[in-house]
Amino acid sequence: MSPPKEMAMENMIKYCETNAGVNFGKRVDEFRSQYAGHNAIVWYSRDGFFKKIFDRDLRSTDMSLILYFGFYLNDLYNALRRKFSHSPFSDSAFIVYRGQTLPRRDLEELKEKIGCLIANNSFLSTTSDRNIAFKYAIDQKYTLPNEPVLFEIHISEKSSHRPFADISDISHVEGEILLSVNTIFRIDSARKPSSDKHFTSRNLWEISLTMCE
Repeated sequence: MSPPKEMAMENMIKYCETNAGVNFGKRVDEFRSQYAGHNAIVWYSRDGFFKKIFDRDLRSTDMSLILYFGFYLNDLYNALRRKFSHSPFSDSAFIVYRGQTLPRRDLEELKEKIGCLIANNSFLSTTSDRNIAFKYAIDQKYTLPNEPVLFEIHISEKSSHRPFADISDISHVEGEILLSVNTIFRIDSARKPSSDKHFTSRNLWEISLTMCE
């Protein structure tokens, strides 16, 4: 690793430890000794010491914070692009899912923008297994005004210039598909599933998206 990159790594580690208010100890030592650009996806999938802060700062769009992760952001995007270039996906469309909670104001904004385009400002972990995503949505502790949401994302390999890839071979999440930052989606619908009491009892919303060029 080049000296400038080593310095960037140390700045990132110091920022994360200061932000979290803890010393990450052995996890940081492991990161220092094992990290390389080609295994950036592995470290993202581990949900390690920096992932939550990394995702949060990307969503904030605050460049003064994102710059702490500049070297890793570049490595992760390039690693995903390389994996995408060897993608096993066929030309046919397929569907992935993501379960999470959203602040009610964000949910209402999505519901008001049916037919509009949006872009994600962080990397998105999704799964090809709807049941897994559903569990992620309902198992998270949430309090109003947050609401559980199940995203259904329709993808065609030819529909996006942003990379995505199946990373289930290195992830603990079954059928995990990682989508790049700044991928564009069309909001197709927002509804509460009415055919399954198991869904509605948890106040879950289902948002359908289609990946666009």
